[in-house]
Amino acid sequence: MSILFYNSKIRVFFILVLISFFFFTCKKDDEVVPYAPVNFYKNLSDPQLFPLLVVGGHVEFTGGVKGIILYRKTNSDIQAFDRLCTYKTEDRCQVAFEADDMSVKCSCCESVFLLPADGDRTTGPASAPLKQYQVDFNESSGSIHVYN
Repeated sequence: MSILFYNSKIRVFFILVLISFFFFTCKKDDEVVPYAPVNFYKNLSDPQLFPLLVVGGHVEFTGGVKGIILYRKTNSDIQAFDRLCTYKTEDRCQVAFEADDMSVKCSCCESVFLLPADGDRTTGPASAPLKQYQVDFNESSGSIHVYN
């Protein structure tokens, strides 16, 4: 009986060691993008938004943490992304468009994010996609509401 009791103590000890190992050794470089209030309305009749008249078009605005990208994913879907890279957010690195106009690249860590794939990372050390804001798009009126 004492041998069984001793073995169960050892098992519990090793389980606790394994659990603590995972909690204390896993460093997460991708951090939560800080909250920044976003709430604005635009209309596709605004000449500044003419690039959004076609699928794949994009426009950049101030706002959010490091700026906001509006991207026309489909005829009926416009997405809004924060320009803050999700890798080491305390560095406040900003993404900028690549030559293909479909992906953005971080100026610090060189992570690349693909906008048609909901801002998912394709290369680089970041593992989280770009932060997205809510978008209500009325195709018939051309009105766009971006908010969080």
